[in-house]
Amino acid sequence: MTHSFLEMQQIMDQIGSLSHSDVVALAWRAHDYGLLRWIHSSGHHNERHKSMTVKTGVGIAGLAIRSGRPFKLDDSVPEAERIRAACPMMLAEQLRSAFAFPIQNKDNVIQGVLLIGKRKDYTYTEDDKIRMTDWLSTLMRMLQEEHTIS
Repeated sequence: MTHSFLEMQQIMDQIGSLSHSDVVALAWRAHDYGLLRWIHSSGHHNERHKSMTVKTGVGIAGLAIRSGRPFKLDDSVPEAERIRAACPMMLAEQLRSAFAFPIQNKDNVIQGVLLIGKRKDYTYTEDDKIRMTDWLSTLMRMLQEEHTIS
């Protein structure tokens, strides 16, 4: 069974509501080792994200992919402005604070990244991280069905 675009949009909207985030975006690896592309989003001001890619180690999403762990970006992070400036999604959506979560398949291969962000200065909490980690398992099940990954 595959999930419709509408179902994924509803999940993105729910994540945004639960995390009190302005933007929720999901980047997914099109091929085994290809670039990640933003495939679902909620709260965006424009459609520029559809043409953006995520490069490993670049911007908040790329840093989460490189480390294999959630990466939080706010003004407490050294070089926060440099990291923001390197992330096209943060620039396009004028995000000031964000949290990126790598999404791994059952073989621990990173297939995607979930980004939540706010357009104002905010510090995401450990509770936010736990809530999003719980949502990732649901999201991963849906994506496995949608993209037939293992």
